[in-house]
Amino acid sequence: MEFAKAAIASGQTVAVHCDSKYAIDCVTKWAFGWKARDWTRKGGEIMNLALIQRAHALYLEIANDVQVLHVRGHAGIEGNELADRMSMLAVAEQQTALQPYTGALAPEALLAMRSG
Repeated sequence: MEFAKAAIASGQTVAVHCDSKYAIDCVTKWAFGWKARDWTRKGGEIMNLALIQRAHALYLEIANDVQVLHVRGHAGIEGNELADRMSMLAVAEQQTALQPYTGALAPEALLAMRSG
């Protein structure tokens, strides 16, 4: 959502593709109810609450200018497969902060990594 907001601010059209229907629903649907109930839910704790709160706040800022779309994971969609490998690379390098990838862009090498 942070990258989407920056892209929108620079005049770009933005669509966020995500393979987690759960993540999409947390930010674009369920968070409205959780927020109305002071960030609680009937079924217990909201996992990753701070992350959801931040993503939802950003979503609210750009909701009229962004599409959030579900794509099937591990279905051979190149962008989704690259995102999967990039997340694995971040875990392997113990990167905890959100940051753009600064390494050499070699999609073939990234796609050759073990999938998650």
